[in-house]
Amino acid sequence: MFREALLYALASTKSGSEMPSLTEIVENIRDMYPRSRFDHEIKMALLRRLQPLTEGRIARVFDSHPKMSLKNLLEKQSVIFDLSPVRGLRTRVLLALLLLRALYSFEYGHGFSSELRRLTIIEEARHLVPARREYDKPSPIEFMIGELRKYGCGVLTISQSPNHIAQDVLRDSGFLFAHRLYALDDIRVIQRMMGGIEEDLLKQLPVGYALVRYPIGACVSMVEIMPVKEILPVDR
Repeated sequence: MFREALLYALASTKSGSEMPSLTEIVENIRDMYPRSRFDHEIKMALLRRLQPLTEGRIARVFDSHPKMSLKNLLEKQSVIFDLSPVRGLRTRVLLALLLLRALYSFEYGHGFSSELRRLTIIEEARHLVPARREYDKPSPIEFMIGELRKYGCGVLTISQSPNHIAQDVLRDSGFLFAHRLYALDDIRVIQRMMGGIEEDLLKQLPVGYALVRYPIGACVSMVEIMPVKEILPVDR
């Protein structure tokens, strides 16, 4: 049904190079007459998932034609995608997943690289690579994060609770930073990853300090994290 609505929207566009908006696709789905009860359930399920994406501020993402393509943005030296204005956690997660998928395709097109060409920082990573059961299959995002390194793209995942992150992502990390932690579950995760760090040390880390596990030799040391304003020039 979605395929039919998309093909009809594509055929209705004035220019073959212009992509139809999501609102047009949703309207086509709404106008379709279900031939069975099963079709009706599919139609309503599609509308429940797509209709919220055509309302409010999020509609500007899927219905507008930006002057600058995502590819042009990724070619810039530094880009920040701030999704905080988007209301609804599920919508923000969806947009973040789409951006990561676009980043993967972009880096894949540049081929393999042994040098670090880009560093991608993901905040609130627990929403994108959440903890899962050991026997569950890795998510596509976990796969992409692991694959991006082959194309010269490093990924820095940030979360206030390491226990809420997929353990394979932590296990495969080169550098691992741990600031002060209080929750016992989080401390146990860091102890496994860093080789038995004392619980009191993690609880009593001063503000601005962190334990770092290095990829070479798997050694751990304490470092001071300097404030950005002391590192970058004032005019940055």
